[in-house]
Amino acid sequence: MTPGNIFLNRAADDYRLAEPRGRKVFLRSPGIYSILYPDYAVIIDTLNGTTDVVQENGSGRIDPESLEARLERDHVPRSHIIEAKNGAKSLNTLDDRLKDQEAAGTDADLRTYLRSQGYRDYPVPKYAMASNRHKGAVAFTDGQKIIGVNTDYEAMVSRVAKDGGMDKKTAYEYIVSHEKTHMAQPKRILQNKFHAELDVELKMADHFYQKAQKVKEPYRSEQYRKAADYALSRASQYLSQVGMKAAPSVDYRRAA
Repeated sequence: MTPGNIFLNRAADDYRLAEPRGRKVFLRSPGIYSILYPDYAVIIDTLNGTTDVVQENGSGRIDPESLEARLERDHVPRSHIIEAKNGAKSLNTLDDRLKDQEAAGTDADLRTYLRSQGYRDYPVPKYAMASNRHKGAVAFTDGQKIIGVNTDYEAMVSRVAKDGGMDKKTAYEYIVSHEKTHMAQPKRILQNKFHAELDVELKMADHFYQKAQKVKEPYRSEQYRKAADYALSRASQYLSQVGMKAAPSVDYRRAA
């Protein structure tokens, strides 16, 4: 998912202005402000009741308890504090999984695959964000400098794993790969949300099917096949919205 909210980018830009003490910065939209700290920022939307936590990507873990104490001192409403703590935990999980995937070579695998498809190399996201603004989205990106996850990230990843019949490790890889592929998509595809989502799911089906063929360990191969099936089923859902059926040139469920 690629959100078009201007305030997300504005909040990320404001993050660099953080001082040693909490400081409120009111953004362009009424009722939205960010509290800037040295290591992260919290964006409060009092009109919609939503909360976002943003930090520089790869800058380390956030201590949820310290975040709670800071927000209490700055008189943030309790409901926003709870969401911010959940967001901190979600960002910690995202940071762990990104590092795991880089160490395991899955990030390099994805870059190689996308280059083989003629796609640009996706940038390393400058900011990581957790948000409860996009209720149904497990993760999101602005396509350039932000990679984000839902503040309820762990639970939503578990649902993806259950729906796809895959383990959580594979679900994490699928979700992150999905967003990174959005960051690599040509602008002509990104301009149309339907095309962008359909294109990503078909790329994910092909990518994970190829990984299933290459990996030697039977269990891991089966997990990648399930990820490919899941992506293909989502592509079919998008096509069904316009009365079409997925007709891939490759049967992603066939035996190698």
